[in-house]
Amino acid sequence: NVGGGGNVKNEKEEDEEKEMKRKDDGDGDTEKGAADVFVVSWGVVVMWNTNEKATQTVRRMVRQFQIGRIKTAEDVETEDMDYIFGGHRSVKGDVITLSSGKKGEDAVHEKLAATLALAQSLKLSVLETRLLKQFEEVKHLPKELAKHGQIASLSRKGVQKLLGRLFITHTDLTLTSDLLDTPEFFWEEDANLPFYKTMFSYLEIPKRTATFNKRKDVLHELYEVIRDSKESQYSDRLEWIIIWLILVEVILELVQILVGYFQYFHYDD
Repeated sequence: NVGGGGNVKNEKEEDEEKEMKRKDDGDGDTEKGAADVFVVSWGVVVMWNTNEKATQTVRRMVRQFQIGRIKTAEDVETEDMDYIFGGHRSVKGDVITLSSGKKGEDAVHEKLAATLALAQSLKLSVLETRLLKQFEEVKHLPKELAKHGQIASLSRKGVQKLLGRLFITHTDLTLTSDLLDTPEFFWEEDANLPFYKTMFSYLEIPKRTATFNKRKDVLHELYEVIRDSKESQYSDRLEWIIIWLILVEVILELVQILVGYFQYFHYDD
């Protein structure tokens, strides 16, 4: 199960004394000081206005419901962004601007719109890192093939494992992540869809997804070439085995003929 995390921090944090006074007076804007946590189904947690202690607490809570285990460091991505409140919601220079006039459910939905785009970006980052690691592992193989005409450092089983890992990465992208589709949340709640699309475009998800697919295709072609090379080596080995078996059979036949010949002349004598 691939995991990711994001923590969006409030650029206008109030000091502790003002925060307590505002809560006691009951006349402050509670949305600006509110902490929100969103857990997205494809393995991403996005936290707004949480300190390090709260962040670690949320991670421990979510880990109880995690399916499978995160085995390697490249399966975890963390990204921090700042946010402020203003008259027009936008994102620029890694700073998210939320509407200052929204409260309650409307404010939460606005954060959720940005959260879904951030979650998609984080999941894509995990897949990008995984694909780059696979490139690093096999980038020497074309040179080996060009130099020696074969790949001795990788077995047929190893090639099949590489193809399996590539298929898993492809499946995560197209089947389990909704990275190519607008989240279902906006089917009924489309008021914040333009803001989501703004975040989606700012994080360059379409461009990154297209680049990812191109790299995946190149890697798949490389694996196919390597597999064909190993299959050719295997076929050549089988051919030589058959040739040697035929040769052994011919030799045995000759031996039998010679033995019979000598026996025949021996009995004649």
